[in-house]
Amino acid sequence: MPEHVFVDESKTNGLLMAAIMCPAAEVNEHRRTMAGLLMPRERRIHFTKESPARRRKILAVIGEIGPAARLYQAERNDIAARRSCLSALVQDIAGSAERLVVERDESTVTVDKQVLFQAVRRHGCSDTAVRIAGGACGSDVVDARRGRLVLGERRGVA
Repeated sequence: MPEHVFVDESKTNGLLMAAIMCPAAEVNEHRRTMAGLLMPRERRIHFTKESPARRRKILAVIGEIGPAARLYQAERNDIAARRSCLSALVQDIAGSAERLVVERDESTVTVDKQVLFQAVRRHGCSDTAVRIAGGACGSDVVDARRGRLVLGERRGVA
């Protein structure tokens, strides 16, 4: 079954990327479940800003969903480490993912696009759409089916 892969990172003490795999058919259901955890006027959950009790509640719900996860770690947080982690991620999901969503970080978006373009082509992800999530300002989409970058286009909910 095809998967959607969602990636976020921590830059504390090096680089840690967490990739969560979700069967494509279950994405909307899980998205509704997570949206049910939002506090009034919240648009998203930012774990580091949550109280310990709220963190436990969020983790309990995520535990019930039971997503598969992969971690990619580098001792340093530099361009070489970022390239290595993103390339390994694409290689690992090339056969199963139909969509990859990477949380957008303006300081790394140029490198991310370059690495993702190269990795998508290298690993033959011809049916994969890679999205660098951009929040309310739109997103950049690497569409490997057409081998092009679509800037600022919203492609539904990824």
